[in-house]
Amino acid sequence: KKAGLDEPFCTVVMSCDDGSTHTLTIGDTYETEDGKTLYYTAIDGENLLYGVNAENDIWATVQPGDITSANIFNTYVWNIATLDVSARGDAMRFTCTGNGEDDEGYEVRRDGAQVDTERFRLLFRFLLNIYGEELYLDEMPAGEPDGEVHVTTLNGREDYTISFYQISDLKTMVARDGVPSYVIRTSALDTLAYNLSVFDDETQDFKESWQ
Repeated sequence: KKAGLDEPFCTVVMSCDDGSTHTLTIGDTYETEDGKTLYYTAIDGENLLYGVNAENDIWATVQPGDITSANIFNTYVWNIATLDVSARGDAMRFTCTGNGEDDEGYEVRRDGAQVDTERFRLLFRFLLNIYGEELYLDEMPAGEPDGEVHVTTLNGREDYTISFYQISDLKTMVARDGVPSYVIRTSALDTLAYNLSVFDDETQDFKESWQ
């Protein structure tokens, strides 16, 4: 408690492939006789208190955003098997066939009817351009999402759902498989809704930017 470890300002939990879990906590700082500033640091299960300088105790200054990717979608378009997209009341379901590696022989259908592959690619390219602008660390919002994208892949390795919850006029929260992750601008959700509304009109270009 004197070292500030009863209520640490930083906790790092590492889960390993062998089933073990290690928890590191960082508490208050203190100064040594030669003027160095160190952090009280402890590892669960060890009856030791470490004094570590900021250069080595990197968790004392690192932010979650420094070590996480801001990408929301990273699926290769020609590997998509199904794509369910909804926003602002519009919803579409695409089913795709192909070799999972390139566009050779790749076909896309919606409601049983074949659709233009390039049109589908451009819609998904917009999704790839959406990125997290800040981390969301609060609880999940109540109610139904304002938009949702469910992706499965031809190789069977990916099956995930991205949900969009508008939390203010300007901000929308993004969750992956029910886990909150990022905040994006609500204009991204509005642009997705627009792109869905013009999907069937090939004379209308998709909007590629919401910024």
